[in-house]
Amino acid sequence: MVELLALYFKEGIEKGERCVWISSEPEETENAKMALENAGVDFERCLRSDQLEIIPAREFQENAALPAPSAVKMLRKRSEKALLEGFSGLRINLDFKKAEGSLSSCFENCRETLEKVNRGENITLLLTCPLEGLSASELLNLMGEQEDLIIKQEGK
Repeated sequence: MVELLALYFKEGIEKGERCVWISSEPEETENAKMALENAGVDFERCLRSDQLEIIPAREFQENAALPAPSAVKMLRKRSEKALLEGFSGLRINLDFKKAEGSLSSCFENCRETLEKVNRGENITLLLTCPLEGLSASELLNLMGEQEDLIIKQEGK
């Protein structure tokens, strides 16, 4: 998954977007650095210029369902900062490791949150979760609703 996120953020960096990598695991920061450098990104320069920020999910996420007030506040703050600092937009990821209840409801909550925040601003949001966390009906429902869906299981 780290390699996929590295390519996702590399594209954002190349487009002049501010990128916020939300790491769900403490060791992911070092893995992110290595993956971005392997993808040809000057990691340290991006951090110094505030084009890239890596933050632990626990800083804003009270639970895996990402409560709308916390999400709206975090997305607005970072989107405004990106535009004020001259970036072309904001690129962010959210990774659901352990969700209480249905992961589809978590995704729907995030979609609604993004709609509240994204008023003409260029925000790109990538949501990821473990395939094992989805029932067959939830997976089929997500496949039917999403324009883009990438499914990865056990690293494949």
